[in-house]
Amino acid sequence: MNLDVLHDKICFRDSFKQMLDSVTLSFAECSRVLCENITLDPGFKAFHAYCKERDIPVIIVSSGMAPLIRAMLGVLIGEEDARLIEIIANDVRFTDAAGTGETWEIVFRNPDSCVSLADD
Repeated sequence: MNLDVLHDKICFRDSFKQMLDSVTLSFAECSRVLCENITLDPGFKAFHAYCKERDIPVIIVSSGMAPLIRAMLGVLIGEEDARLIEIIANDVRFTDAAGTGETWEIVFRNPDSCVSLADD
């Protein structure tokens, strides 16, 4: 799908949704796996400490999902510091009847955006 995005056969948003739709883990399990396996950029902790000492807000802009990003930050820099970081990203909707996240889907921040490389 990445090649299809590069060759303008599908936009990133649609490709990303298809990739996420193929995940069969519950949201909690997906979050656990990500938190156990992801690492921060080597300079992030120093950058974050620098900003924190100087009262400079840190804002993360991502095509990912805010709940997962927040969970990963909580593990990597601590819950308290993670709560102070603004995250501009997509969201998640639990789609199972009980609303527990056994099944879930991405909720795009801007659902009508589908930019292709040809749009530049």
